[in-house]
Formats: sequence, structure tokens, C-alpha cells
Amino acid sequence: MDHLVEIKDVARRFRQTWVLSRINLTINRGESVALFGNNGSGKSTLLKMIATLLAPTTGTIKVAGLDTRKGKRKIRERIRYLAHEKQLYEPLTAMENLRLIAGLRGWGRPGTSDQGLVTKDQKLKEILERVGIDRFRNHKVEELSEGTRKRLMLAKLLVGTADLILLDEPHPTLDIRGKEILNDMIRQWRKEGKTIVLAGHDHEQALSQADRLIILKDGTIDYDGAAGPPAK
Repeated sequence: MDHLVEIKDVARRFRQTWVLSRINLTINRGESVALFGNNGSGKSTLLKMIATLLAPTTGTIKVAGLDTRKGKRKIRERIRYLAHEKQLYEPLTAMENLRLIAGLRGWGRPGTSDQGLVTKDQKLKEILERVGIDRFRNHKVEELSEGTRKRLMLAKLLVGTADLILLDEPHPTLDIRGKEILNDMIRQWRKEGKTIVLAGHDHEQALSQADRLIILKDGTIDYDGAAGPPAK
């Protein structure tokens, strides 16, 4: 198997509390994984460690063969991570937020396929259209409704390309149309062979998009197998 994510003997402690304990796990390229568990089971902590935002207290995590402690920059170029926190710059417009993230991800650098700002802006406009908020592209984020901000977070996932998509409980924060848009995005990523890890409590939504189910309980893996009916 071609493992994209390799997690070996990983544990994570916050002060005196162990949130995760001895996690051993591999995730294959092109696999779609639903990650379940009660609040406090360690789902968000695990995703943040894979995304290089937290370091394991013990053990190692590799993404595409790169250690998350040593290869942060290269790993971050290959992943997209949707967190609970809305990582947006409020004084900037929706379009300016996307331009900023496009620059950070290398759009417009010498040797890339972009042909200048007009082409880049057209691509970004198409992304905003895809998530249904193009009419707000020149509005500052601080002026946008909560629902529109959430759609803008989805738009950020579509800027550039990535091998690994990490989604931390995305469905409950979206309206009905937002959920439809996200599900369409996930279906497209699966067709493209992307690797997806979707953590959440919305079992029906997550399982409908997953090949594999992992359940965390008290910081350890309680179940790892084929996706099926939600655990009772």
C-alpha cells in the first residue's frame, strides 16, 4: 500500500492530561476516512498534529514521507485543513483573502501555470461562484454574515492543489446549501484521488462520503475498519 500518512506510537499531552495515547495508524493515498468520537476523544488534536499545527509529545507522524516536526513547510503545501477557527483576515475583502492565500500557496510564482493577476483573479472569482458568494467578493470579511464567512472558508480549500484534505466537523456549521456545496467538493476530491479525513458527529453525512471508519475513545483507537452504519 502507498501510505500518505503514517502515525507511529503517537501520544499527546496537555499539561498533565493525556489527550491521545499510543496511536498507530496509516492512511493510504486516495482513501476517504470518517473519524468519529465523543467530545474530548482526541479527534481535533489528531488532525492538528497531522496538519503540523501541534507536535506529538511522543511518537512520530509522517505525511508523504516527511516528518511533521522537520518538514512543516513542504507538508503544508500539500494539505488543506478546515478547522473550527475561521482563519480569515477581517479587514480584508473576500477576494483579498483569497489573493493572500493564493500568494502563500504559490500562485503567480515564476514557473507556475498562472499568467498574471487577471487570470488569477478570474480563477478566484470562479471559486467564489462555486461556493455561492461571488456577489460578496468586494465586501470586507468583518461585514459578512456568519454563513457567508463559512462559505469563504470552503473557498480557501479550493485555492491551489493538495494531496490531503483534513476537515474538522465541517457540516454542523453550514446551512443546507453549504452542506450540499461541501459534499460536492468531497465527491470531486474523491474522483481526483485525494486523501480525505473528515472528523465529525454528523455520522450520516460523514459515512456517506467515507471508505473507512475510525472511532476514537478516550484517546485511543476503539474501531478501525470499513465504513458502515453509525456506531450506537
